[in-house]
Amino acid sequence: MAKDVFSKHKELLQENISLQVKKRMLHCYVFPVLKYSCESWTMNKDLVQRINAFKQWLFRRLLTIKLTDKISNDEVL
Repeated sequence: MAKDVFSKHKELLQENISLQVKKRMLHCYVFPVLKYSCESWTMNKDLVQRINAFKQWLFRRLLTIKLTDKISNDEVL
């Protein structure tokens, strides 16, 4: 089933979409799901760090930055 969804929306996953649109999709679809699912969690320092690390990973994937590149988190944001 997931394969059908991705095959129907391949244009959303291609590189010819502007960065602004990709960022808007990230803020519109991914972050609300993340925030909704973590509403019942007890937020502690470790959990906040994990959520922030996940956001950074998403932004680095969006910008196609390799893990070996020496780019700070502030520069990514």
